Amino acid sequence: MMTFKDYVELASTILVLTGLIIAILQLRFISRDLRVGQQANLVGVISHCANRYEHIVSDLDDDTKPTSDEIKVGSWWYRYWDLITEEFNFFLKGLLDPDIFEIWMNELATIYHDPPKSGMSTRSQSHKQYLAVTLPHYSALHQFFESLDENARIDNPEARAKAIHSLISKFASANAPFELERFNKR
Repeated sequence: MMTFKDYVELASTILVLTGLIIAILQLRFISRDLRVGQQANLVGVISHCANRYEHIVSDLDDDTKPTSDEIKVGSWWYRYWDLITEEFNFFLKGLLDPDIFEIWMNELATIYHDPPKSGMSTRSQSHKQYLAVTLPHYSALHQFFESLDENARIDNPEARAKAIHSLISKFASANAPFELERFNKR
């Protein structure tokens, strides 16, 4: 026969187990909410970058907007490289999925040694000038794009893509919310 003390102990155990089950369920909801938030941030970052890119590149086709090789605030090159720098920083901080950044850097590598428009410097030449003028002490950015410059010289598209994947893996943030193990296994 159970005593009053036994009933109290049983009730206490049941309360503790109920609290534990509720806590586990709450953690699942919080985890799901965090994933949804991360996905919303990713969509926001991609949308922001895509909109900026579209506005910058559309100026190349607009003969009323000057495009020169000047690297000064507001110039075409400055806005273009400022966007690429922003994408790099989003990537480093784990706000941009490495897969997306890799796609963008593969696309950039295929045209890095070409001018965007006749009469303009190549992207590579302009980028080196931009980095020297605006961000001379940002060593991670310099290292990344020096490697991208080398990778862009690889003629074989598959070999170039592998080299860029390796470069992205080297710089990918260990603190990023993305599955770096999945990314690095490719």
